[in-house]
Amino acid sequence: MASAASNWKIAKQCSRIVQPFCNLTDDFQVVTDEYSAFVQSFVGTEVFNSSLLRFSPLSETILGPPEFNLSSCVHCINITIKLPPTHVRKNGKLLSLFDIYIDLHYEIALKTVGEEHKRSPEKVTEEHFSTVIEELYPNRNYCVSVMVTASLNKHSIPSAWKCVTTDSVAEK
Repeated sequence: MASAASNWKIAKQCSRIVQPFCNLTDDFQVVTDEYSAFVQSFVGTEVFNSSLLRFSPLSETILGPPEFNLSSCVHCINITIKLPPTHVRKNGKLLSLFDIYIDLHYEIALKTVGEEHKRSPEKVTEEHFSTVIEELYPNRNYCVSVMVTASLNKHSIPSAWKCVTTDSVAEK
């Protein structure tokens, strides 16, 4: 494995392994670098296959999914969102997405009977935040999924769908 700024080094946790995957997260410490990995597979003592793979953590890391909770009101849903964690450390401290990406956005998808709607992306300004979807029908089931993207990284996993029923007018 090598970055643009260093020579090749052996990723010890990925040497002489039998599974077809390996976690190099701790080796990608400079997220702005581009890394190369030289991978070889063996049958016995003979090289069976070799590949050179390139990876840029800043633009190719898969983000998400965020955590979120729903609460209902008569014509609305309140969504409380927490940004997904990263696995990047600096001086032993886990960095947040804000420490890595300057420009973050969230996108909400909303489903109800026979309809699905994606709302326009909104800028994220805090690690934990809330938003309200208004002008909904009372006493109706709505399902929500949330996704976070960065201006330099569009590889995101949307959250699982969570559902809530808006309050009925009679309850209030």
